[in-house]
Amino acid sequence: MKFNSLLILALMSLLFVSCGGAPQVQVRQISVSENRDTIAKCVYNIYVENSGSMDGYVKGVTEFEQSVYSFLSDIKISEICAEMNLYYINTRKFKQPADVEDFIRRLEPDTFRAKGGNRTTTDLSNIIGDILDSHGRDTVSILISDFVFSPGSGVNADEYLLNQQIGIKNHFAYKLRQNPDLGVMIYHLSSRFEGKYYDRRNVAYNINQQRPFYMMIVGDSHHLNTLSDNIPKEKIRGSGVLNTYHLSKGVATVQYGFMVSPKIGRYDPDPSAPLTSIINTRIDRRNPDTKFMMSIGVDCSSILIDNEYLMNPTNYELSNKSFTIAVDKLNNNPKYTHLIKMSLNPQWNNLYKGPLSIQLLKRKCEWSESVTNTDDEGIDKITTDKTYGFKYLVDGLYDAFSADTTYMKLNVNIR
Repeated sequence: MKFNSLLILALMSLLFVSCGGAPQVQVRQISVSENRDTIAKCVYNIYVENSGSMDGYVKGVTEFEQSVYSFLSDIKISEICAEMNLYYINTRKFKQPADVEDFIRRLEPDTFRAKGGNRTTTDLSNIIGDILDSHGRDTVSILISDFVFSPGSGVNADEYLLNQQIGIKNHFAYKLRQNPDLGVMIYHLSSRFEGKYYDRRNVAYNINQQRPFYMMIVGDSHHLNTLSDNIPKEKIRGSGVLNTYHLSKGVATVQYGFMVSPKIGRYDPDPSAPLTSIINTRIDRRNPDTKFMMSIGVDCSSILIDNEYLMNPTNYELSNKSFTIAVDKLNNNPKYTHLIKMSLNPQWNNLYKGPLSIQLLKRKCEWSESVTNTDDEGIDKITTDKTYGFKYLVDGLYDAFSADTTYMKLNVNIR
């Protein structure tokens, strides 16, 4: 059913239930996941970097081409795409015909060279700034690149990387002031590369090996969630998505509430606040693992975040250290997407009572360090899994989005 004014009125209608002669008012609360299909279609702007360092990804049929072809094709034929514009980009943008199949078929080093622009160095900060300048509210912009920084010869590489990080931060911070709903997703992929690799001094090496590449996807958070729902990363062909990183600004307002099960020990909903407060708490001293466990259902569908991040207990912070946390994915639950289970530490004999907060922290990209190379001078330092300077890019993104240090905060009470 289309989401329209009649549905809004229906959802806001009041259901009166008689209880002891006095009516109770209940308002049905809906999650973002229930009406995500009502979000307007977007214009998708696709940018494939065509500097000299990218030639090796498009020589012959490669996983790079398979991944890009499958992803763009799925977007183009989906219900979420109003229009797709295809570009090559280096120091300039070069618009291409909108035929995805023809675009992929023509991906060859000769085509990259023929498009012009300065292909000798890669100023990623300027490329990202150029893309953001053309980015609108109902636009999703996708930059496909190896994200290898190219300081060039005679340049202090360390200073260059730091300046690039600051520049990327400034570009996104400026855009966030215009549009606080902006979000970004990074996909890490891999492909066969046969061609010249240019190190930080612009010295070329002929290599034939696997190399990382990336997709940076920028758009309003709800548009990116819709994209992830309709075209999950698992559908991308080639070598597949190896890692992801998501960022958005602001603390999300989420629906949450205590669950009657699973639990260990005893507790009852507080009649005055049944979703956020429990009473009559009792521990179970016979349980061998923990004497008490309570469960909270949470609807995380409005947060631009990867499920792996949501499921990692180290990304959460509890205001009381007597509890440990575990997170499960809920399937086919009409109200909540995840289940947070908080267990009393086995070393504690007494149950804490009082207010308790659970925060989902906004952290830097954990895998960026492991894929970053800070010295690529020499053929032996050009590896299959590392990208020169990559962490400076994602750290610049994090710096722009980190004014808020949490994605969500839940406040409950134990009595």
